Amino acid sequence: MPMNASRVKRFLESRGRSAPLADAALQAAWPLYLVADRRRYELAGAVRLDAAPTVAAIAGATARKVERIVLYSCADARAFRAPPYGGDVPYPSGLAGALFDAHWTHLARQSEERFGSGCRTVKDELWNALRHDIVYPLQLEFWDDPDGPPRVGVGESVVTTLFYFFFAAAVGDGDRAALLDPLVRLLPRAVPVCEDPTQASAWLVALPPIATKR
Repeated sequence: MPMNASRVKRFLESRGRSAPLADAALQAAWPLYLVADRRRYELAGAVRLDAAPTVAAIAGATARKVERIVLYSCADARAFRAPPYGGDVPYPSGLAGALFDAHWTHLARQSEERFGSGCRTVKDELWNALRHDIVYPLQLEFWDDPDGPPRVGVGESVVTTLFYFFFAAAVGDGDRAALLDPLVRLLPRAVPVCEDPTQASAWLVALPPIATKR
């Protein structure tokens, strides 16, 4: 997708407080946009994921204690999108829940100060932009039904990370965007999903399937 066709770009142009911050956010997310443009969440080949920067990215974004990561490779797109442990991981232990705890109170207050009574409309605009740019092209699944239970999985991690990142850019919170930036840059290669329920201070990180010749 050309960046000028991005609805998130248009959202930041119309709602953003700082043009340089908006441009920096779009640049950080551009590699993931390239993945969405291919419409396949895949790796071109095997990757070597360094544990230390991955741990730092998760810890910085969530403000939780993270000491190690547990990688799991996915053979195909269905396995990549499937919830870990059969969906039995509680939502607060997932990345989306951790990001909510770390960021939403502050961002909601800043949103009310900037947008007033229109803050809910602004939030919906960003969710809709992310659906268009990322969710639909990559067929991601995330909690999109307020009457249904939230789910822990790759889709939830990706979309929620981008939501808080771009929302921070929109309200002009550069410090908060900087905390999320390493996580956004990680997403094309690996997706932190949740705390490992079998060991303390460890996080499950999903590796996208490797592309096959077609």
